[in-house]
Amino acid sequence: MILPTMKKTQCLELYIITLMDQMFILVSPIGNTSALTGVDHVKVLNTKSNDTIFIYMSGHAMPDSGQIWGDDLVNALKKKHDALAYKKMVIYIESCYSGSMFEGILPNNINIYATTASNAHEDSYGFYCPDYSSNSPPFFTTCLGDLYSISWMEDRYGLVVK
Repeated sequence: MILPTMKKTQCLELYIITLMDQMFILVSPIGNTSALTGVDHVKVLNTKSNDTIFIYMSGHAMPDSGQIWGDDLVNALKKKHDALAYKKMVIYIESCYSGSMFEGILPNNINIYATTASNAHEDSYGFYCPDYSSNSPPFFTTCLGDLYSISWMEDRYGLVVK
């Protein structure tokens, strides 16, 4: 699998990759659930019953940015399941309090494995930060990654930083 180059914006972004054909869709929070369900959105994840879907969401909300709520996301996932539009789905969400997206609302019978950077009551943690790591260039004033995302990506690609 090839990870797409991701661009930073002021709102949550939803990156959807179907592992079958490497299709890539980028949508804003307004269209997040529409991309899954096909309602009122140009970009739609057109998958079949044998497809595997990988969703990676990363973001930190801003006061003026769009929002996606756990109930809305889970309802869209249920619709995708009811439409027999996937075989398996894996969801990774990196954000503070990201566990709240699924806690107590994601059914265990729709063949979705979801993992989050934090539980519903804690922050996620920056990594490769100027104050904590000699690996960051001295002119950076922000963290270059987060512990959750860099851990699975570095593990996936066999990268070990010493």
